Amino acid sequence: MIKPTELFQKLNDIIIDTYTFKSKTLKEDRLNTKCSNVQFLLNGQLLVYKFDALAIFPYFENGSQNALSDYFIISPDDSDNSLFIFICNLKSSKTSNTHDQVHAGYVFAKFLLETVCRLLKLNGIPDFVRFRAIHLGIGSDFTKGSINPRKLVYKSYSNGLPYIFSSCQNTLNLNHLKKIPIS
Repeated sequence: MIKPTELFQKLNDIIIDTYTFKSKTLKEDRLNTKCSNVQFLLNGQLLVYKFDALAIFPYFENGSQNALSDYFIISPDDSDNSLFIFICNLKSSKTSNTHDQVHAGYVFAKFLLETVCRLLKLNGIPDFVRFRAIHLGIGSDFTKGSINPRKLVYKSYSNGLPYIFSSCQNTLNLNHLKKIPIS
């Protein structure tokens, strides 16, 4: 049986370095954005990918079909034998398309993992993979103050993807977000 760290390493092996983001500050480079920098904390191994900076879907016309989450943070967690995939989207105040971008990110993340599983001759994505969507922004839709894992619960989309909203004014503690229950 494959371990989360092996799946993590194989994923790192197949994605070209162009998409690797080597900072613990998520950045939104668009002009006039209010949510331009989000610091995050995460213990242990991690990979951060930013796929939306380049045209990764060259076969689509430029438009909403190219929308994708801003960042993917991937981390194995040895304490509970799991692999977390955080799908992160930074927004200013308008949240109308954040759900579409996160859903596209979820489909893309599953495609990447299915590719790794195919290469490793696995029968689908292992049960230890935990997808989590995080909408980061400023405005009434986003949580103010620090995230308390004892009070916060992930909501779930109809496809089962757990998600939360968080203020980009906070430091994003992914160690805490791993422990938050799903409603």
